[in-house]
Amino acid sequence: GKYLFEVSSRYDGSVNFPSETRWGFFPSASLGWRVSEESFLKDNLPFVNNLKLRVSHGLLGYDPTSDPKSSIYGTYQYLATYSVRSSYIYDNSNVLSSGIRADALPNTSITWEKMYTTNAGFDFTLWNNMLEGSFDYFYRKRTDVLGARTSSIPDIVGANMPNVNYAAYDNRGWEVSLNH
Repeated sequence: GKYLFEVSSRYDGSVNFPSETRWGFFPSASLGWRVSEESFLKDNLPFVNNLKLRVSHGLLGYDPTSDPKSSIYGTYQYLATYSVRSSYIYDNSNVLSSGIRADALPNTSITWEKMYTTNAGFDFTLWNNMLEGSFDYFYRKRTDVLGARTSSIPDIVGANMPNVNYAAYDNRGWEVSLNH
């Protein structure tokens, strides 16, 4: 109970990605030290019931193509797909005809969105559990976020540009909790 160490990992697969990027390995680890169990703290600061320092870092994977809330995403984006449309006019005949149209061009390198998360903090309990609290600082960085391309191709191609894993962003913050 004095020194804490935990390691975990996931190995996930998604049929929405081509075989080269289908599988992702996502590890994480955390360390903790209950300083209050050390004799130098117990002997000199008896009002400290618990003091724990902790840090963790991990990688998570996310398959955005299965998100039903967004129209930008869709399954099997690595495959070339076609649709039958009935809105084509041939030979100036003013008659709408059916035809086959290429949908979005395939993205053969589509892969997992990744989120790296780091957290550091401490927990404490003082004066026979009369005051307890915690402090946390976190940093999250998301990479390979799937998004629509901003470039375009000529209309003569007859298909849309594929979504690609190009965006990245991060957020950070801190949280304090005190209880009496």
